[in-house]
Amino acid sequence: MIDHKMIPVEDHPNLFRDPVTNAIINMDTRSAASNRNARMKAKQRDEDIENLKNDMAEIKELLTQLLASKN
Repeated sequence: MIDHKMIPVEDHPNLFRDPVTNAIINMDTRSAASNRNARMKAKQRDEDIENLKNDMAEIKELLTQLLASKN
């Protein structure tokens, strides 16, 4: 295995470029974990909102059916 050194990214102390793959690597694992958690929370929030929208649409439909059956 060839040992290669990561290249620091200018003005970003925790970011390094892998010279073999040219990928940018975040070496600050705490920050990376925090970003993953924030993305997961945002995704969960979006799913919760979508579920609430679906529930409200279902309630609206049921109320419409209930009012129609009373007439």
